[in-house]
Amino acid sequence: MKVKGTWFLPYVQMIRANKARKAEFDDFLQPQDWEIINNKVLVSSWYPFESYRRMGEAVFRVLARGDLQTVQATGQGLMREMLKTYKNMVVANDPIASLGKLLQNQSNFFRNIDSMISFTKKEPGQVEIQLAMTHEFLADPVTLAFAHQIAGKMEELISQAGGKHAKVEVKKNPLNFAFHVTWQ
Repeated sequence: MKVKGTWFLPYVQMIRANKARKAEFDDFLQPQDWEIINNKVLVSSWYPFESYRRMGEAVFRVLARGDLQTVQATGQGLMREMLKTYKNMVVANDPIASLGKLLQNQSNFFRNIDSMISFTKKEPGQVEIQLAMTHEFLADPVTLAFAHQIAGKMEELISQAGGKHAKVEVKKNPLNFAFHVTWQ
């Protein structure tokens, strides 16, 4: 399983910016993770999913202190950075089309990871998104933090596409994550 550098690089940057906390990060990271962190990471390259997962947990536990709202707010900032590279993801005045592009591109950032995304338009300014994953991923507590990061990315993308007061609520179900997405 692999993760595109586009998603990998923000974790590397957050850890690099907080190297004074290396001892705390060491509780979660392995030597091969530090080797990646200490070298050049390219957005166009592919990196091991396990390193991505461990870095995500390290950022969640050390920097966000396990707070899911902090993770969701961080997701907003990560989307702003991502949109500098993927400007075409924003469809002006069309949050639904923009979300569709994000979800379509999501599969381009991960290789060999079993997941399925469904998207249902409920009414104007409201959609439901289901992210189904294998039991292995759903059982991993770090996956809930990842879901909140995605929620923050969706909130920012909706705002960039002209939606106001975007809010994404995340609910973990036995077989998937449900994202209840609203905006004005």
